[in-house]
Amino acid sequence: MVVDIQIIPMIAVGFLFIVIVLLAHKTDKLEKNYSKTAKPAPAIDKKPIRLAQNLPYHLKNNVLTKSEQKLYEALKPIVDKNNLIVFPKVRLADFIYCPKHTNDSFTCFNKIKAKHIDFLICNSDTEPLLAVELDDKYHETAAAAERDRFIDEVYKKVRLEILHLRNYDEEDLESMVIERIFPTGLDITAAG
Repeated sequence: MVVDIQIIPMIAVGFLFIVIVLLAHKTDKLEKNYSKTAKPAPAIDKKPIRLAQNLPYHLKNNVLTKSEQKLYEALKPIVDKNNLIVFPKVRLADFIYCPKHTNDSFTCFNKIKAKHIDFLICNSDTEPLLAVELDDKYHETAAAAERDRFIDEVYKKVRLEILHLRNYDEEDLESMVIERIFPTGLDITAAG
């Protein structure tokens, strides 16, 4: 059997036309079936958005407690004099991390995400140099002691010095801070 070459494009166009008609019919049939079985869209909850004046939050007068404020005021001239920065109430997860490839990195993160240090002293590049914890009356409970032991172990692991202060003498504070940051007496911020 001999087929005329001019007829092949006409056959291809006819075949394509049949495929398009069948697809259109199938799509139309699917749409009709969907509209019969489709559930109506859920009603939109029309509760009004709570405006700021309806929210239950209030602004505290101070970020720091009175004893923390007193310590901050004692630390500020020390860090200024030594070209350092002091940050109050820093969340541990802001300067300590657990590598993602660690088996239990999520658990590790959860253990530190809601804990903070009273003061974090950093160099001018914000590299953490010393953690300062004011061990006031809130540290006298068994739960707080357990928390402090855990946090101390974390600091030991990341090689960050911690200075626990309970009853401190402001005159001795500078030497306590500087000795822990610059144990050899060298200013490491100038070496960078």
